[in-house]
Amino acid sequence: MIAQEYENKSLHNGTIIDWKIVAVRIIFSLIGVGLIAVGASIRVGAGVICVAALGVMLFLGWPRLVKIPHSNMARFGISVFLLIALGVANWGTVHQMVFVVALSIMLSFGAEMFRRDGRPYMTEQASATFVADLLCMAASMWLFVWKQPNGHSLTFLFAVVIAVAAIVESIETRISHILALMNALIAGFLMAWLLSLPIEVGLLSGMCVSIAYVAVIRARKNALNPTKAMLGEGSRAIIPHCILGAVAYIFALLFV
Repeated sequence: MIAQEYENKSLHNGTIIDWKIVAVRIIFSLIGVGLIAVGASIRVGAGVICVAALGVMLFLGWPRLVKIPHSNMARFGISVFLLIALGVANWGTVHQMVFVVALSIMLSFGAEMFRRDGRPYMTEQASATFVADLLCMAASMWLFVWKQPNGHSLTFLFAVVIAVAAIVESIETRISHILALMNALIAGFLMAWLLSLPIEVGLLSGMCVSIAYVAVIRARKNALNPTKAMLGEGSRAIIPHCILGAVAYIFALLFV
């Protein structure tokens, strides 16, 4: 039994690495990067499909990741909000997205009123659903990035940096944060040079991507539910892609 348990694991600097989990994280991360890059390569309207796929990858495993007791209700609420956020991002404005965020609070807590089981863990479930709504909103901001001048080039820069950081951070060793930061900075610098973007944009993108991964990993260790389920780990791998949609939009407004 012991040999079977550690069959797909190895020890690196005192840290046990489960290579199956690492592979799942890398695969989901690269799929997410591919969706962002493809979305930037086609017209914005068709790019909605790519962002929608990113949101689906997030909410399918979200209940397992945060240990939501009523997973189907949470997935339904998140999917409804995702559709609304995508509609506003495609046809509306950033200012209207503020009202969408306010709506997500009503949806998250209002959905709990339809439960017939005494509503145990109501606050935990509603809060977890609201966080997923915010991540979907941030992911939809990629659509606004693609509408900006040089937004497509900025997206390709972020896509490469995310891919580099994701591969390193997926292993989660003691020095993975440092290695991810160094590689992300190098990738950001090179992509900014190749795409004729300001060098500071490349360096700042590398820092932001690394910070996003550090934040997600720390949240996973301190708050999120440790899980070996493929969908749960897949959702965790997609969180930085969603967060960085909002970050990329800020970059598009300020620097590009």
